[in-house]
Amino acid sequence: MDVLVAGASGAVGGELCRRLERSGAATWRISRSGGPGARDVAWRIGAEEAPRTVRRSWDVMVNAAADTRWGLPAEEAYQANTASTAALFALAGPDTHVVQLSTIAVEGRGAAREHGQQNPEDFHNTYEWAKARAEAWVAREHPGADIVRLPLICGRRDDGFIDRFGGVFALMRGLCSGALPVVVGDPGGYVDIASTDDAAGIITRIVMSGPADRTSGHARVAVVGGGTAALSVDGTHKVIVDGLNEWRARRGVTPIEPPPYVKPRAWDRFYLPLARKHLSRSQLGAVESYGRFRPYFNRSHPIDVTDPVADPSEALYRSVLHWADQHAHAAARVPKPWTSR
Repeated sequence: MDVLVAGASGAVGGELCRRLERSGAATWRISRSGGPGARDVAWRIGAEEAPRTVRRSWDVMVNAAADTRWGLPAEEAYQANTASTAALFALAGPDTHVVQLSTIAVEGRGAAREHGQQNPEDFHNTYEWAKARAEAWVAREHPGADIVRLPLICGRRDDGFIDRFGGVFALMRGLCSGALPVVVGDPGGYVDIASTDDAAGIITRIVMSGPADRTSGHARVAVVGGGTAALSVDGTHKVIVDGLNEWRARRGVTPIEPPPYVKPRAWDRFYLPLARKHLSRSQLGAVESYGRFRPYFNRSHPIDVTDPVADPSEALYRSVLHWADQHAHAAARVPKPWTSR
């Protein structure tokens, strides 16, 4: 089986390539900078013509490439996550099994269904909107494709390793630096997290099992997550803080305190308006940056999943230790309390 994987240097893409190789697939790996192997290909999808090496017949094509930044302007998010999807799958033949990786947050707000996913304002951020548009394009142009919706991703279960840090790892840096003084959210809310090997294992099974029924006219959707067994917001932060403090204790660094919680309504109507005029530009930047986690920390109902994963607590804990080992200076910082400018 010849498999082309775009985004092969990413958090999920790297682990997926290793899984596919162990399963017997011949895997070609696309990333922006390429790599040293004969099957590593450098291609900025959507910004450059496809290299000759990938213009061929493929049994399977997996799109694990994405720009996951939540604050991109809509046009940039569209080019990075929707137009690039179309450019990649233009290489697919009539018998190619197309697999598109997406996000569990792709449903957006209620208005997204009414407006047909056209308005970025119907989503929590432009990344979700662009991935929803990409899903719609894949389902329309490639009936029988597989769409795999993934939650927040942490490292492997056995050692916490991950090819690229992003998403939930931003919380670790914020807690150590003091840039995350409070969490705006519901401590009892649901947070879906999966390890890279859990996610890669599910995608590998989908790849190896073959495409869905193309005559159905629809894409097959798999939703990965914890469902009713997902971690709570408070449980997620406890795992992260415990991991950081274990690492810091080994090095004689002062432990950090878990941040307090503020309900969104109180934050928006009282705390933020009162504090805004006293905050520096960098503090306001931190408020905006970490505020993008709010939709993920205020989910009162579990997501319906088709492919449940086991409790990710241990994987997340090991991921914290791995992140700290790789970012020792940031992990050893002593948080400074916020003061008015």
